[in-house]
Amino acid sequence: MAEASSDRQTGGNTPTFAVLGAGSWGTALAMQLVRVSGSALLWSWEQDHVDDMIEHRVNRQFLPEAPFPDGLKLESSLQSI
Repeated sequence: MAEASSDRQTGGNTPTFAVLGAGSWGTALAMQLVRVSGSALLWSWEQDHVDDMIEHRVNRQFLPEAPFPDGLKLESSLQSI
């Protein structure tokens, strides 16, 4: 399991917004929230999907042409939100 800490993924910023669902719409919304607020969290129930997005900094499954902005944290645990 890839480390999903706030410090590693967002440079220490605690996200103010969380988007539940890492499909194309949820990913695009989370990316826009980062652009306007500086940080956001994108949640997916699939740990493998989250691990892949952390490793590649893009949602290769649903939005492969849009790399993640700095400040986007990825998570698969609802308890962490």
